[in-house]
Amino acid sequence: EPEPEPEPEPEPEPEPEPKSETLSTSELGQSQNTSSIKRIVVSKADSSLPSHASFRTSEWLATKDRDGYTIQVLGSYNEATAKAFIDKYASINLYYVQSMYKGKPWYVVLYGDFSTSRDAKSGRSDLPKSILDLQPWVRSFGGLK
Repeated sequence: EPEPEPEPEPEPEPEPEPKSETLSTSELGQSQNTSSIKRIVVSKADSSLPSHASFRTSEWLATKDRDGYTIQVLGSYNEATAKAFIDKYASINLYYVQSMYKGKPWYVVLYGDFSTSRDAKSGRSDLPKSILDLQPWVRSFGGLK
């Protein structure tokens, strides 16, 4: 008696598309408001974007007032340099953004979010001497966009 033919291997399931779901504020524990919040659930991280807790996206930067100020502490073509610097000064609320400089990705380490240039200049005094020795400068968020 002939042996039965083996069953073909099933096709692998495709990766699921990111889902979006809308949660009402009551589902979030805020029953006094009926507005909705859209939450995007992403199944896989986009490896093309920098990944560090202190990284701020261009969308975040777009929300900043162009006339607001920050302090640039460091700029580097090497993202690992920016991350290591932030990790070294973990007790300070530093963050970084990615921009382009001379046609290449440029990582800018920043400190603070100030309303005026004067406030930002005063904010430099909160930084440790080792960072002040790097001569950080005040710049507008508009100049980063």
